[in-house]
Amino acid sequence: MVRVLVLLTASAIAAPAAKPVSNLAERFGFNATVENADNCREYYADFTNYALHPGWGQLQGRTEASADGYRLINDDKGGSRMRFDWDFAAGEAVSYVAVTMRGAPDTGKNSYAILREPKCQDDFNKHNCDEIDMAELWGWRQNVEAHSFSYNPAVSDYGYATPTPVFQVTANANSQHHTYGLELRRGGKYWMRFNNQDVGGGWTQGPSAHAMKLYLGIWDCSTDFGSVCGPYFGRHSFMDVKSVWVKQCW
Repeated sequence: MVRVLVLLTASAIAAPAAKPVSNLAERFGFNATVENADNCREYYADFTNYALHPGWGQLQGRTEASADGYRLINDDKGGSRMRFDWDFAAGEAVSYVAVTMRGAPDTGKNSYAILREPKCQDDFNKHNCDEIDMAELWGWRQNVEAHSFSYNPAVSDYGYATPTPVFQVTANANSQHHTYGLELRRGGKYWMRFNNQDVGGGWTQGPSAHAMKLYLGIWDCSTDFGSVCGPYFGRHSFMDVKSVWVKQCW
């Protein structure tokens, strides 16, 4: 569950044209050869050394380039985020996603990489949206959780899909970069990966054909999720996004 506040800037940059990057699927541990290589598009962005890349919009909060990656900052309540321009829909394309990031280490902060329907990311009064949480990093626990859930239209809060796959990984997620991967196939079946290794997959209780976007960000979760998030931390806190790789095939 992700909540953000003030919208400061928005980018109208269109998604970049697909460029072949032949070794990236192998680098991130995906066997992407099962799809038609002539009908794919691919994107890779390395944000280290202050690099900037097109293809991102709806920037919220404070963001900046840095030597370690693109930085999303949270100093107080609210949050910061960035959104990738491509659509992800289980009924249309096979998608591979790998996000290499370091979460914020501070209590009260949640750093995340998620796929979510924009209508629910932009308006938290809307429900019944598809969502896959690739990674939720809780600063005070040095813990990573990932799961899929969809909104229940009958209630004001969210409800997990049934059955809901959930895995937890503790691996210095808030002090080192780690890679969180997702393979989304037609019919809603998907696999989760951590540092290029399978950690669970083949689930069919996942998203439908609704279009989702990739969101990366940080927010103060101490008020809404204090029991799992930890107490409020009001000083400078940030996460770094080192790189993002996406490949889609039809």
